[in-house]
Amino acid sequence: MTKETFVFKENVADRNAHEYKLVSVDKSGGKAETDIILLPSIE
Repeated sequence: MTKETFVFKENVADRNAHEYKLVSVDKSGGKAETDIILLPSIE
């Protein structure tokens, strides 16, 4: 177990919008997930 902040970095080649969802699954199969995280397009 850690108290460090989760960081995800992705280099994408396009400037379109992207959708992400974080899902955590424990050893017994229990799940917790976020709502969809929308990163808007870069214009």
